[in-house]
Amino acid sequence: MRVTIPEFATKEELFAHLRTNVKKIIAAKKSMPIKSDDLSFGYAIKRPAEPVRLGRKAANVALPKDAEDGGGEIEVEVFANMAGWCDSYLDVMIKDNWNKSINDIGASGQKLIYHLKNHDYSTDAIVGKDPSLYTRDIVLSDYFNIKSDIKKAQALIMSSTVCEDYDCKVYQLYEDNQVKQHSIGLRYVKLYLCMNSDEPEDTQYKENWDKYYPQVINKDKVDSKAYFWAVTEAQILEVSVVLFGANELTTVISTSLPEADTEDEPSAEDTQQQPPKTDEPP
Repeated sequence: MRVTIPEFATKEELFAHLRTNVKKIIAAKKSMPIKSDDLSFGYAIKRPAEPVRLGRKAANVALPKDAEDGGGEIEVEVFANMAGWCDSYLDVMIKDNWNKSINDIGASGQKLIYHLKNHDYSTDAIVGKDPSLYTRDIVLSDYFNIKSDIKKAQALIMSSTVCEDYDCKVYQLYEDNQVKQHSIGLRYVKLYLCMNSDEPEDTQYKENWDKYYPQVINKDKVDSKAYFWAVTEAQILEVSVVLFGANELTTVISTSLPEADTEDEPSAEDTQQQPPKTDEPP
C-alpha cells in the first residue's frame, strides 16, 4: 500500500490539502513498508533490444553439471531503481538516498536485503541468493528512449544469483528474457514536500521544489501536478521481480551462467603440454 492523495478540482484546493496534512502524510509514508506496485502513468519506455546474456541456450557455453540436471543458477544484474525518476506516486528518490541502507550491516553481521517476487514477504518468495546493492551513474540514452534535460542519473543496481531450486518459474523467466521490471520494497526515513506554489505560507515547500526539481528526470510529470515528494533517505528492504513497477526504469541489465569450477580438472592446453607417460627410464 501507498499513501494516495485525493484529486481536487483546482491546484489551490490541492495545495491547501497538502499544506494542512503534510505532517500526517509524511508520518504515514514513514510508518509502512513501501512497495512500488502501481504503474498508472509515465513515459512509454523502449526496452533495450537484449540484455547481455549467456543463458542456457547460448552457443559455445559449457554448462555446469547442475545446470544440465536441473537446480541451475543464473547471475543477474538489474536496475532496482533510478534516482530522479518521479514515480506513479509522485515520489522522487534523490541521489545517494540509499547509501546508508547499502552500507549498513545488521546485528547479525549480514545485510538484510532479499531478492523476492511480487513483494511477498515470505521465505517462499525468495528467488535469488546473496543479493548485493550498489550504485552506478549511467547515461540514460544508453538504456532508455526518453527525452529529458537530465542525461546521466544514479541507478540503484542489484546483483543476485537466481536459483532454479528456489523458484523454477522465475528462473525460466530470467533465462528467457521475459523479466521486464523490478521494484524496491523500502521504508522512507527522510522525505520532503516540494510544491511549485507562490503562496507565502508555502515558502518552505517552494524552497524544496527549487532545490530538488533540477534533479527530476521526467519534469513534465511534476509540472502537471505542481508538487512531488523528495526522498533523501530510504531503507531498502528487498528487490522484487514484478510485472509493473512504479518506477519504469528497472529493466534487466545482464544475465549469465556462473563460471564453472574447474580447479580440479586440467585444461586441454595443460594436458597437451604434459609429456606422455612411459615405463622407460629418462
